[in-house]
Amino acid sequence: AQTLEDALNEIEPVITTLCDKLHGMVRSPQQVNIELGLKFTAGVGVILAKAGTEGHCKVSLTWTKK
Repeated sequence: AQTLEDALNEIEPVITTLCDKLHGMVRSPQQVNIELGLKFTAGVGVILAKAGTEGHCKVSLTWTKK
């Protein structure tokens, strides 16, 4: 079965890539909000156990005038 830590380990590369891209922007935003939603599903078979994670990521960027 998949644990919360397993699920977070799966999405860590996504968050890291997103942060790297934002820091590399010519004009970086002053504020970044990232909302993550995870849905865990699990099913048990006779011999095998299977688990899955489904999720979404909402990113909001804010720039302020100087």
